[in-house]
Amino acid sequence: SRLQDGKKLTSDEWSELKALPSPNPFWKFMKWGFPIAILGLFAYLLLQGNYEQLLGVAYTWLALNAALASLGALLARGHPLAILTAAIASPITSLNPTLAAGWFAGAVQMKMAKPTAGDLQDFLKLDEFNLFWRNRVGRVLLVTALANLGSSVGAYLAGTAILGTLIT
Repeated sequence: SRLQDGKKLTSDEWSELKALPSPNPFWKFMKWGFPIAILGLFAYLLLQGNYEQLLGVAYTWLALNAALASLGALLARGHPLAILTAAIASPITSLNPTLAAGWFAGAVQMKMAKPTAGDLQDFLKLDEFNLFWRNRVGRVLLVTALANLGSSVGAYLAGTAILGTLIT
């Protein structure tokens, strides 16, 4: 290729590299459609007076979101308050695509186990994945990422479980 031969890219090639693909409309819909569907379902059950099923649906949503977000923070070996924050934030942030439970858990992790300038310098030198757990900056990133991952998985599992109970 041109780069391997040491040749410079033309302006057309640079433009092609910098061009962003157009976003898939499905994901744009899912970003807001999924939370609206869940909230709409809660409202529907409330208006129908079906409180028993509403409680079951709410429990499923709360339990799966909280459990999996906190599991992510736990796997990152986050501070106990960061794990608790992930559990509390996840059921709420899963309904708002502009927020993420991991951000809150990561902020608490950073507050409770403050990274130092040395941690940041060492972080830039990390060459093994397992060193992320030993470095405070790496730990903040792991808590953030794994709590977000757990929250996302929890939201989709809860959503499908809720739909499954309503269909049957």
